[in-house]
Order: sequence, then structure tokens, then C-alpha cells
Amino acid sequence: MTNILVNPGTTTAVATLDIGGGVESPRVNLINGTGLSLYGTAGSPPAGSTVISVQGVSLGFPQPISITQIGTTAIAAGSGAMSGGTQRVALATDSPGVTTLGQSAMSGSLPITIASNQQTISVVTDTSVLSLGATGSTATPKFKALTATALGTTTVVASVSAKKIRVVQWIATTVAATNFKWQSHEGTDLTGLFYSAGLGGGAGGAFNPVGHFETASGSALDINLSVATAVGGSLVYIEV
Repeated sequence: MTNILVNPGTTTAVATLDIGGGVESPRVNLINGTGLSLYGTAGSPPAGSTVISVQGVSLGFPQPISITQIGTTAIAAGSGAMSGGTQRVALATDSPGVTTLGQSAMSGSLPITIASNQQTISVVTDTSVLSLGATGSTATPKFKALTATALGTTTVVASVSAKKIRVVQWIATTVAATNFKWQSHEGTDLTGLFYSAGLGGGAGGAFNPVGHFETASGSALDINLSVATAVGGSLVYIEV
């Protein structure tokens, strides 16, 4: 192949190669010059062809073009971190935008539609934390053994500054007949009376994520017995 220097405003005859259909392709490399027009045949481009300008050179014949860079920046391909060569995709104006990855407010989230042939979605509860509502805050469940023997109040869970003790599960059994109730340490009743008829009697509450009862902020949790007898059990609580 011969390299031919073509200057603007000049005409240079070059050898051509018939590539079929009456279209001839010039066998030439353009190594300099701008504003040039190069066609497969003399005169105007072949009918049906599109003139494509590549770095100042007009190609008037159909041929494949592979774009590997824009300006002097190579186009990034495949997966990986974003770079200067990463191509951008514009969302439609009526499509909600995604500004950041990870959890965001509802107004910045994309809707999810269940497939028409999907009947159910499996959901697994996170047992390590409990959600405290739309704020996104969570609380870690804590476990406490229940032991009381004295008439009146016994502190079961110590106070935590500026926190309420919220009980989400509990069970209590007694040795002898008695009644008992749960109280906030300053004396506020959190429940009514539970009655035990004797050995093995008692009461309890199954897991309830919203809680069975809770103390005042900064107050300890007490159990109050009407008779001095052994009471045992356990509870699960969170600090809110």
C-alpha cells in the first residue's frame, strides 16, 4: 500500500479496488491534510451512500467504523470503576432519578413491580436488630433472667439514661399463689395484675415487635409481688 499526501484544494488520482456492486474503494492512507473529500469514484459519492467526516476527511463510500476513543480519551469497556472514558446514559425526563447508591428516602427511590407470574416474595426477619420505624433507626434486643422473691418491688432491668426499657417478650412463673404486675421504677403501673394459683403458675407474653409495655425514659423496670415467694422467668427488651 502506498502512502499519498493529499493537500486541500488539490486533486490526486489513486488506485481503486472494486469491492462489489460497482463501488470502488480507494487503496490509500491519508497521512495529512484537513477538509478533504475522498470518494470511491470521481465526482459525487455513490448513490445511497452517506458522507461521514472522520478527523477532517469525508468518506463517501459505505464502510464500517469502529470508535475506540472520543477526542484523545479511550472509551472504557467492560465492568469496573467509572473513569473519564466511561460513557454516560441519560434517563428519560419522566423517569425517577437515582442519585446515590444505598438506602435513600422514599422520594428518591425507584418503584419495584412484582412480576405478573410471581405469586410470593420471600422475606427473612433480621433477628439481630429490631427496626424502630420509618426513621431507619434500629435497636439491639437484650436478654435478661427474671428472679424475684421479696414482697413489693424488685428491679429486674436497671435504668439507662434517656432510654425507655421496652419489653418485647417475657415469661414469669411462681412457686406459691400470688399476683404480680410490672412497674416503671418511679411507681407507674405498666400492666394490670397477673394471678398465679400456685406452683408453676404464672403468665407471659410472646414476641411482640412493638412491645408489651415500656418504662418512662431513664427509669428502671420493676416487678411488684403481692406475696413474698420465688418468681422466675426471662424477658427480652430493647432500649428506645
